[in-house]
Amino acid sequence: MDPTPSEGKLRIILNQNDFAERRSLDDNAINFFKSCKMINEFRDGLQVYVGLLISVISLRHKIILLDEPEAFLHPPKARTLGRYMTTLAADREGSLIVSTHSPDFLLGCLDESTKITISRLTYNGNNGTTHRLDSDEIKTLTTDPLLRSSETISALFHSSSIISEADKDRVFYAEINRRLSDKKYGIDDVQFLNSQGKHTIHRIFGPLRKIGIPTAAIYDLDVIKYEELKKEKTTLWRKIMECAHVPGAEQISLDSQRQNLQRILVQRKNEFLDPFKKQGISILTGNEKTAAKKFLKEATKYGIFIVPTGDVESWSQNLLNQSFEKGIWLVNVLEALEDKHPELDGTEIKEFFKGIKTWIENPNRLGVSKHEE
Repeated sequence: MDPTPSEGKLRIILNQNDFAERRSLDDNAINFFKSCKMINEFRDGLQVYVGLLISVISLRHKIILLDEPEAFLHPPKARTLGRYMTTLAADREGSLIVSTHSPDFLLGCLDESTKITISRLTYNGNNGTTHRLDSDEIKTLTTDPLLRSSETISALFHSSSIISEADKDRVFYAEINRRLSDKKYGIDDVQFLNSQGKHTIHRIFGPLRKIGIPTAAIYDLDVIKYEELKKEKTTLWRKIMECAHVPGAEQISLDSQRQNLQRILVQRKNEFLDPFKKQGISILTGNEKTAAKKFLKEATKYGIFIVPTGDVESWSQNLLNQSFEKGIWLVNVLEALEDKHPELDGTEIKEFFKGIKTWIENPNRLGVSKHEE
C-alpha cells in the first residue's frame, strides 16, 4: 500500500522486492514506492486476485460469499486462491460459500480441508436438480489419488462422463465421440476419464454417480474373467455390480450369464486367437451368440459397457480392417482414422456409442440409486 500520493488516495502497487522501511515516509521509502508498478498496469487476473484478497482480509466477516472467484485467473492461481480462502475461513471459524465452475479452485479448497459440502446444481431448461456430497463423502475424493486428480474433479462441471481402462482408451473414445458429434450421434458435454486398469474403474464411477453425474464405464471383454479382490473379500465383477447399484437378484442373474460366457470363450481360445482380445463374441454362433448379446445388453442397463469385439485395440480391425502393433497402437490408429476418414455408419462402434448415449440421456436410467437421482 503506497501512502505517499499527494492527493490523499491509497494506491495498490506491486514490487517483487521487499522493503523493510515501507511504513516510513523518508526519501528511501518515497523512491521505493516510485519504482513500483500500479496494480492497474498488470493483467486482469492479477488485479482480480489481489483485489479479492484485500477485500476479504480487510473485512473481518465470518461468512464469506464468493461468486465465480476464478474469473480471469490462471488455473494454478485459482487453486492457490481456493487454498487461501479455505484457510482464512477456518482461521476465523467462519464459513466460505462459493459459486464456482473451476475444478482448480475446488481442488484448492480440498487441499486444505475435508470439512466441505459440495452441492452440484444442474438445469436442463425445464427442471433444476441438486445433488449433495457431504464431508464424509468428500473424504473419498481427497484420500483416493484416483479421485483427487483435476480430470476427475472436472467431471463435476460436466453433464456426464465416460471412464475407460487406460489413457489410450480415453483418447481413442474421445476421438470417436468427436467424429460422431459431426453426425449428431455423439455425446455432448461429456468428460472422458481413465483409470489405471479395469480394477479401479468402479472406484471412480461410484463416487461420481453418487453426486448425480451419469458416468458410463467401458470395459474390455476380459472383465468377465473371474478375478478375486482379496482385500475386499469379493470378486471384481461383483464389486462392479455393487458400485453400479445392480439389485441383488439381478446380480445373481448377470453373474451366471458372465460365468457362462467366460466358459464358452475359454473353450474357443484353443480354436482361435484369444477371443478376449481380438474377435470377441463374433466367433460365437446360434444360441451361444444370442446369450452373449443378451448379457452385454443387460449390463448396459446399468451403465456398464463391455467391448463386444474384445479389447480397445480390436476396434481398429472393426473400423479400418487392419491391426496395429500394441505398443504404438494409439498413434497408428489415430493417424489411420485421419488419413482414411472411415465411415462410422453401420459399424459396431457407432452402435456401441449409441448405447452409451441412450443410457446417459435417459432420465430413468438404472445404475444410480434412487435417492441419489
